[in-house]
This record gives sequence, C-alpha cells and structure tokens, in this order.
Amino acid sequence: MPSEEDFDPNTKYYFTKSYCFDIFRDATEEEIASNTAKEAEREASRELSRQVRETVDVINTRHETLRRNFILQFNDFKKHQKDLKMFVLTGMDFLIQTRGGYGITSTLKDKVDALMEGIAPSPDQALLIKAYAALEGARCMEEEWNGNLGRYTIKYHESERLNTLYGLLMNLGYEMSEEEDQVLKGTHEAYERDEVNADDTGAKAPTSDNSDSEDMG
Repeated sequence: MPSEEDFDPNTKYYFTKSYCFDIFRDATEEEIASNTAKEAEREASRELSRQVRETVDVINTRHETLRRNFILQFNDFKKHQKDLKMFVLTGMDFLIQTRGGYGITSTLKDKVDALMEGIAPSPDQALLIKAYAALEGARCMEEEWNGNLGRYTIKYHESERLNTLYGLLMNLGYEMSEEEDQVLKGTHEAYERDEVNADDTGAKAPTSDNSDSEDMG
C-alpha cells in the first residue's frame, strides 16, 4: 500500500478501488481536462442555483414587506368592520383546517410577537395582525430542483392561501403592485426566463431547507 510520501503533490492521479487492493496511476491529460470541464460545469450550476435562490428570496421578501407594512399602518376600522370580521374568520378557519394550529402555533406566536413589537395595538388592530400572521407565509414563486439541468430553477405554484390573503387585503384597500400580480398569476418574467430551459425529470434534488408546510394550496 503506497504511503503519502510516494505521491508527487504536483501530479494528478487516476484512482480505482477493488475489494482487496487499490490501483493508482498518473492521470492522462484527457482525464485531467475532462474532470476540469466537469467541475467548471458543476460550479456554473451551483452559481445559477445561488442566483435562483437569491431572486426568489428577494422578490418574496419584497412582497411580504409590502403586505406587512399595509397591515401595520391600517387604521380605517370604522369603515371596514365587515371586512375586518371576514379577515379574522378566514384566519380562524385556516387554523381549524390545520388541526387547530397543531405544529404551527409556536411559529404563529413568534410572527405575532414580531409584528406587535414596539406598538400598542387597539383591539381591532390586534385582531387584524393576528389574523394576518396566521395567513401570511405562502408563496407562488419557489425554487425547485430541475433534474435535466442539474440545478435549481424558479417555478410557479398556485397558492389558494396567498390568493385568499390578497383578496382580504384588497377588501381593506390594499393596492397590489404589478410585480405582485405577475408573481401571483405566474406571468412574471422570472418564470418565463427559467422555463425556456428543460422540463423537470423528477431527479432527486440536493437537500434544501426551503419549504412551506403551511400552504393551503
């Protein structure tokens, strides 16, 4: 069995392994070039996946910020008592549909605490904030593994929960931006630009921490 001292640190080696022994030889120029090209392709895929994750995060965060700021600044409760009640009832229905909030109550409490930090809400405002916190969190624009391309791409997934939230917000006077409308309907240019490539083969993706287990649709 060769030791570490037997190998030149400036030489690339070809390696194969069997049950009883290992065989080493100098790598050929073709093998070195092939491995270099493959690594360059993998690095390019990793960079494109990074850009996809960044795009998805930036757009979704921008839209969530618009929705959150509207809720925190809303104060026309006298005019919108009916709409407020519908908002609260819808939030309650969502919690009931998720088995009384089982598994998400701690997350919901954290959301509410963060939204109410530094403010002293009126009863109506507190109800609105809590209902909003229960419904917020769904996404239409998501990153998804593409087996053909060997990287993540930007995909559209219709969300009943997000559509419902926007409907409730607009009843209160929220004005949806053009970009929000495009993301919600699946017409945003990010979807089109990404789907020019290849269909998903269903190949197993690397581990990803991006998920939305709370989505109603």
